[in-house]
Amino acid sequence: MNKKSRSMKIGITQRVVDNPSYPERRDALAHDWAKFIHAVDIYPVLLPNYTPLAKKMIAENSINGFLLTGGDDLQDYGGTTPERDDLEHYILEYSKKKNCSVLGICRGMQVMHVFEGGDLVALQGHVKAEHHIKFMGVSRQINSYHNHGINQLLPRFKAQAFAEDGTIEAFSHLDYKWLGVMWHPERLEPHHPQDIDFIKRFFLS
Repeated sequence: MNKKSRSMKIGITQRVVDNPSYPERRDALAHDWAKFIHAVDIYPVLLPNYTPLAKKMIAENSINGFLLTGGDDLQDYGGTTPERDDLEHYILEYSKKKNCSVLGICRGMQVMHVFEGGDLVALQGHVKAEHHIKFMGVSRQINSYHNHGINQLLPRFKAQAFAEDGTIEAFSHLDYKWLGVMWHPERLEPHHPQDIDFIKRFFLS
């Protein structure tokens, strides 16, 4: 990583994994993310799903922005990870006060909408599927791994891409530096050049 990327510290959230052999909850980030973070060339700060410690890490590491990754349903929609909901709600509130960028991937986009008072809907045909979208002027195929999505957007967001069934695949916030996408750029091999480019520009803007 170059000097410029070292100053661009991005706090990254992780999914919660229950150990199957004895009672223990773990924070985890897929290896796909390590490869994608390296490609995007940002300096990651992996945040634990324990908000008191995460708050300290955010303050002491001079975080420039945040990436809310996928995995784990929200608690209000059948999820079992309230500690993660708590952390990501804190991050969104913090970003409002500090005017820093937040990129939400899949669950991360859902968290943004629910945090602002919006709803999610149950979807069919969005798990292990592909959709054709037009995003930032580029027509492309994206992957899809979610059971819930958004079809009625709050007025404080602007839709940036739609799936064929009309559900929203990307949005931006009109007041804050928030961008959400429902696909998983880290799972594409090779990585799509548009994903690398827009994420770099998003965090540098």
